[in-house]
Amino acid sequence: MQLRIGKGKRGLQQVHYFDLAQERERRIVELFEGVCQNPQIASNKAMPTTGERDLRHLSPLPKLSLDILSSLAHNKRIQERYMINVRFGDVGPRVVLIQIALSTRPPQTFLRVDGSFGERTRQAVKNLQSTITRPQTGIVEGPEWQAMMRSMPFNTFDHADVDDMVTAIQAGTFLADLAAGRQYGAIAAGELARAGAPVVSQGVGSSNAVGDLVQRIIAGGRPIKIGLLRIFGHGGRGQQMLTAGRNVGGGAVDNASALSPLITLRFRNQLTQAASSFRPYGSVELHGCRVADGDMGRLLLRDLAEEWGVPVTAGIRQQHVGNGQTFRFEGPTVTAYPGRGNLRQWATRVAQLSSFSRA
Repeated sequence: MQLRIGKGKRGLQQVHYFDLAQERERRIVELFEGVCQNPQIASNKAMPTTGERDLRHLSPLPKLSLDILSSLAHNKRIQERYMINVRFGDVGPRVVLIQIALSTRPPQTFLRVDGSFGERTRQAVKNLQSTITRPQTGIVEGPEWQAMMRSMPFNTFDHADVDDMVTAIQAGTFLADLAAGRQYGAIAAGELARAGAPVVSQGVGSSNAVGDLVQRIIAGGRPIKIGLLRIFGHGGRGQQMLTAGRNVGGGAVDNASALSPLITLRFRNQLTQAASSFRPYGSVELHGCRVADGDMGRLLLRDLAEEWGVPVTAGIRQQHVGNGQTFRFEGPTVTAYPGRGNLRQWATRVAQLSSFSRA
């Protein structure tokens, strides 16, 4: 049986539930949204007893909700305070965005826009930090990124597959999974919430996750277009899950619950509708495990880069979440550029388009 729920207060848009106990799953989704928005999670402090009592409205399953809230609040993996981390030595599309922002917005340090985070870029970040009362580390974290978002402006769009949470709660294994770091989407969403940047889109039991994601991207690009889109969820070679959690094989194609070369071919017309939602210097990151590995991984990135008109990056190896690892790729990455170009060509083009280049 299928249930359609319209857009909720925290951004869920027309999520299609199938083969689920309708009322129970709706309440679980509400619980998760409450977890991500809860200020106690953002404080990194033990929740007082009065706070726990006040949180009972989040779910009609009070004991379960308190266990989950407490576990998320105290979970050692969910401890980072930044929504992004870009630093000296990094190379890639989001460095291009940073260099353009630093070159064109106060305090304005003119840089060569090449996508390589070198010493001049680090010094430019320190100059920015001096104007926003931040320690001059030369590292772009949440406050620096948000200052650039406001000045450019651009949006950051984050999607997390939290279907593992639903299935684990049903099976009674959620707390054990969370402690072991297996709740990829829940931990990523928890860290983003702590940084004051809750996920824009959540994958929960959707029967057309690709179509739902496209519509959310289009909405997320209005009125300010997207500079960075990130997807957090499990993956495999040539496959990035959007919903269904670790069930990478079953239903990924039939229910369009993952991005894969077959899906990008089947849904090409829909996917290309989202292209106009990105800034010219925007990019996409797929944070699932081994998404870029092998021929199918590279084909997926090439297809998405052509359909969305922006670079798409993913890792070759296993990725981890929490403990500061969520927002950085582990090991080598692969990036596909529109027109099958490379970083230098793309960086030069987007810089020239905006008359930002100092090359």
